[in-house]
Amino acid sequence: MDWQKLAKRFHEIVKDAEGPRKFGSGSITVTFNGPYNPTVSVSIGAYDIADWPRHLEIGTFDDEKYAFTATEIKIDQAERIVKAEKE
Repeated sequence: MDWQKLAKRFHEIVKDAEGPRKFGSGSITVTFNGPYNPTVSVSIGAYDIADWPRHLEIGTFDDEKYAFTATEIKIDQAERIVKAEKE
């Protein structure tokens, strides 16, 4: 799981989005919670993606693998939205 590579991909998608540029858009925040509740929380700065909220909570997961996969899926959705807006 390469969070840095995934973040760079998201940055490129946001850079291609049309509309206003907002500070924090394109960010990915990954929090490893614990030790008493070992979970992984992920949120992204999605202001420039259609009508998504500025800070989109992807979720809290019991496993880093699930957190990464859910983030990839959300970034795939963002990519499709940005491509569709450009057409």
